[in-house]
Amino acid sequence: MARRTYSLNHTEISNAKPKAKDYKLADGQGLFLIVKATGAKLWRFNYCKPFTKKRTEISLGRFPEVSLKQARDKRAEYRALLAENIDPQTHRQQEKLKAKIPTLFEMAQQWYKLKETQIKPNTLNGYWRMLNNHLFPKSGYIPINEILPPIIKTILQPLEKRKATLTIHRILSLLNEIMSFAINSGLIETNRCISLSKTFTQHKRQHLATIRPEELPDFLNVLHNYKALGRVKTLILWQLLTMTRPSEAAGAKWAEIDLTAKTWTIPASRMKMGKEHIIPLSTQAISLLRFEWQFHIIALMFSLALREKTSPQVQERKGKLSVQQSLETASLPTAYAQSQALTSTNTSQ
Repeated sequence: MARRTYSLNHTEISNAKPKAKDYKLADGQGLFLIVKATGAKLWRFNYCKPFTKKRTEISLGRFPEVSLKQARDKRAEYRALLAENIDPQTHRQQEKLKAKIPTLFEMAQQWYKLKETQIKPNTLNGYWRMLNNHLFPKSGYIPINEILPPIIKTILQPLEKRKATLTIHRILSLLNEIMSFAINSGLIETNRCISLSKTFTQHKRQHLATIRPEELPDFLNVLHNYKALGRVKTLILWQLLTMTRPSEAAGAKWAEIDLTAKTWTIPASRMKMGKEHIIPLSTQAISLLRFEWQFHIIALMFSLALREKTSPQVQERKGKLSVQQSLETASLPTAYAQSQALTSTNTSQ
């Protein structure tokens, strides 16, 4: 049987009847119609993949929902893509993906969910507030693939006028993380804002105030004579002797202290890196514990330094005692007293 060389027409397609097996009606240049045994009529486009040259087919829809003219228009579109070595199937997938491109805010929400397992809640919430205050109001509705440097530059200019350089660079750092997340999710190919921070004044780092070793004697002398709540003084000394962060020192609990082993075990839940931290306690640190034990009321060692109410009796007593006097006269916690007694017994024997 000779091969057909003419094109299809609407009447021929409409009159095509189903047979026992599926059959094809060709329109030329790769376009054909499959007439299914069920009666369905489906458009297909047959072509060679660029580079691999393997033949494949792509669906164009169902007749009559997709007319003959529409099928031919789609064939022409796909042939134009093939002329540029673009696979129609890949092109279609990309077009579908573009239709589902999330906004910057929606992308940031997905990034936030990922970071919930990696960053402490307080830190992550602080980042989110920063983005919510300065970035999302004017750019949150923009599709992630349309986020461009001029847009972000304009949004951050008010902060630049206020010389809030640290905030600007923090926001840009977070934006780059969100954009990288979008790249790795296959939603965009590049982050065009990656170098935007170079267009702003660079933040000048200012180191926190420090006390040099040779200045410590003067500092401790001033601290000793300063008329402040005694427990605050003790907390400062405790932090110096244990080299801990302010929050770790202020949150110390008696249950974390092992006087027999002379150690302080800070649980992972209170450590920045989420790992348990054991600190050996020096003789001076143990002496501070002697001083604090006589005033302990609750589990927190330095509760009065954390805005806990102090009874008038305790205030009066602490007012009469200097740190040095208290170290000499304070009673020891039971565990420590027992260990001292045991040491004395072993020494005498």
